[in-house]
Amino acid sequence: MRRALPLLTTAALLAALTACTPAPEPADAPTSPSASTARTTSTPTTAPSPTASASPTRSVATSAAPSASMSSSEDTPSTRSPSPTVAPSSTAPTTVAPTAAGPSLAPLHRDPDSLQVLVNKHHPVPANWRAPDLVSAGVVGNRQGMLLRRPAAQALQGMVAAARADRIELILVSAHRTHDYQAGLYSNSIQRNGLAHADRYSARPGHSEHHTGLAADLAAADGTCTLQGCFADTPEGRWIAQHAVEHGFVIRYPQGSEPITGYGAEPWHLRYLGVEQGQAVMEAGGIVETAWGADPAPDYLP
Repeated sequence: MRRALPLLTTAALLAALTACTPAPEPADAPTSPSASTARTTSTPTTAPSPTASASPTRSVATSAAPSASMSSSEDTPSTRSPSPTVAPSSTAPTTVAPTAAGPSLAPLHRDPDSLQVLVNKHHPVPANWRAPDLVSAGVVGNRQGMLLRRPAAQALQGMVAAARADRIELILVSAHRTHDYQAGLYSNSIQRNGLAHADRYSARPGHSEHHTGLAADLAAADGTCTLQGCFADTPEGRWIAQHAVEHGFVIRYPQGSEPITGYGAEPWHLRYLGVEQGQAVMEAGGIVETAWGADPAPDYLP
């Protein structure tokens, strides 16, 4: 029996060695970490698929995170920018005169020759009407030959001089426009941005105050925020908001007036009314339609 033991022991050893031969197979070890990773990331998947699906799952999650943050950062300005006008839009119409006041609009607000004519989306100027007493605006502009009606030109010259005395340099960027010129601007606006945008920021021909020769678009001499909403926050924009009425001008489309005027805020667009009428409009809240008892005109009539 003592001699048989070594034979059994040798056989056992051979069997053990034979059982251990699969051990070198971990040459595929690189796949096992993937399998373990896949298990931790996607429990529902079966054992064979994790190595193929785990990596795409991670890459999708990684790319999804930046897109979410991008959309939130892009949404922030778009949700902030309308806020200045949204709040007033719910309150501004409450200050407007009753709709019955529309037909009773005073004759001087209907006469295109009047310095107090109302021009908006409900009250156009006749296509064949020509502004009387047009003269050179008489101030520095971004191009030659700009015209205004004589009372508006004289008032603008005085205002620009007063601003210069306060170390504010203003230039004129738009004044009188003919019906045809406005038609071209409106058509170009539609082609660039579509009808809805054009109707919010560019008047249809006949509905532009520039046709009257009583409207002037001003800018800072250094070009900062020209024809942009940020002009209101420049020294030039703040000076205009404070002093324009002293010279008979009002900001025709002030912040928050869009539900009544139909146009976005334009802190650069001034309308000449005369000092007395301008002060009356400001005392009534700064919106011409409200002060004159006209209906709101947010959209064009059919």
